[in-house]
Amino acid sequence: MFASLAAGSGGTIGITGIGNGMSQWFLIFGALVITAILVGAFYELGKAVHDRHVHPRRPVHR
Repeated sequence: MFASLAAGSGGTIGITGIGNGMSQWFLIFGALVITAILVGAFYELGKAVHDRHVHPRRPVHR
């Protein structure tokens, strides 16, 4: 199923200079990397906001 999808959309999506199979993998790999980076960034952002709201910075008494 996936092979036929890739074959059908490879010509339109893929950069013809590289070759359809290669560009398809570049697209998939790039999408995965971008998704991972976005998820990581949102996770860090959410953690920071959560920490700021739930655990307010109190001065440490020594």
